[in-house]
Amino acid sequence: MQGRLSLRERLLVVMAAALLPLLAVSVWSAVREHRASTELAQSQLKFAASLLAAHQDRAVQGAEELLGAIVELPELRFAGRARCQSYFEKLRERHPVYTNMGLLGMDGQPLCHALGARGDVSVSDRDYYRQAIAQKRFVMGEPIFGRITGRLAVPFALPVMEGDQVVAVAFVALDLAQADKGLADVQLPPGARVTVADRRGRVLVQFPDESAPLRSTTHAELAEAARTMTPMAGEAVNAAGEARLYAIAPSRPIGDNGGFVVRVGLSRDTLAAAAWERARESLLALLLTMLAAAAAVWWIGGRMIVKPAKQILGTVRRIEQGRLDARVPLHASTRSSTACRRG
Repeated sequence: MQGRLSLRERLLVVMAAALLPLLAVSVWSAVREHRASTELAQSQLKFAASLLAAHQDRAVQGAEELLGAIVELPELRFAGRARCQSYFEKLRERHPVYTNMGLLGMDGQPLCHALGARGDVSVSDRDYYRQAIAQKRFVMGEPIFGRITGRLAVPFALPVMEGDQVVAVAFVALDLAQADKGLADVQLPPGARVTVADRRGRVLVQFPDESAPLRSTTHAELAEAARTMTPMAGEAVNAAGEARLYAIAPSRPIGDNGGFVVRVGLSRDTLAAAAWERARESLLALLLTMLAAAAAVWWIGGRMIVKPAKQILGTVRRIEQGRLDARVPLHASTRSSTACRRG
C-alpha cells in the first residue's frame, strides 16, 4: 500500500500524523473540562443552597424580632379591641410577607389581630399555640392553611410573660407565596431547581417548578438532612431515573421541630450536554483547521514539491536513456538566485 501512495498523498499522511497529537489533546481537554464543569457546578450549588438557607434564617429572625417587639407592648392587651386591631392592621401593611398577626388569649381565642374585620377563629388546636405556652419561648409551628385567609403559611409564636406565667401569645404567619418571591432573587446555575422543606421533610416551596404543597419529599437525602439538620452534597437519581447533582443546607434549628432545609439540584444530563456542546465546537474548529491545512498541503505541496520532483525524475530518466543534454528546468526564483550568485 505504501508503494501505491503518491508523493502528494504521503505529504497528507505526514500532516495527519503531525496533527493527531493535537486532536488527542483536544479530546483530553474536553474530558477534563467536563470534570471541571461538574466540580464547578457542585460548588455553585453549595453556594446557592447556603444563600437560600440564609434567606430562610433572615425570615425566621425577622419574625422573632417582630414578635419580640409586640410582646414588649403590654398595653396592647388593655388598649381595647378596636385600638389593638388597628395597630396590627397597620403593622401588617408594613410587613405584607405575613398573612396575619395578632395576640391570642389563654383560651385560644384572638384578643385582636390584623384580620379582625373578617372574624375570629379559635386556634386552641394549633400546635404553635400549644408549643408557645408549653415551652415558654419562641416557636415555629407546622405549616398551615389559614382558616381566615385560606393561604399556606408558617406560623411563629412567642408567649407574653408576666413573671413565670404565660398570659397571652403573640403570633405571625409567614406567607409562603410571598416568601417564594425571594428565591427568584438568588443567582442559580442554569437549569437548577430549588426545594424548601420543613424538618419533617414536607415540601413548602419549590422553584421554579410548581408542585402540590405539603407533600412529602421524594428525595431521601433531603429527608435525612431535614431529620439531622446537617448540610449535604452529592449525586442522586430521582424518581424519574434522572441523575442530578444536589446540595442541601439547613437553616438554624428552632426548638426540636422548627427550621427549614434547602435543596438545590441540577440535572447531570443538562450539565453534560452543555460541556459536550462546547467540546463539539472546539473539535469542529479543529476539524475545519485540519481540512484547511490538508487543502493547503495539497496545493502548495503540489507546486513546491510534487511538480519539481516530477521534473527531476523526468530529467533523470532522459539521462538514463542517453540524452545527456537533459536539464532540470529552473523556476523564476531559482534563476534569480543563480544570477545573483554569478554577479
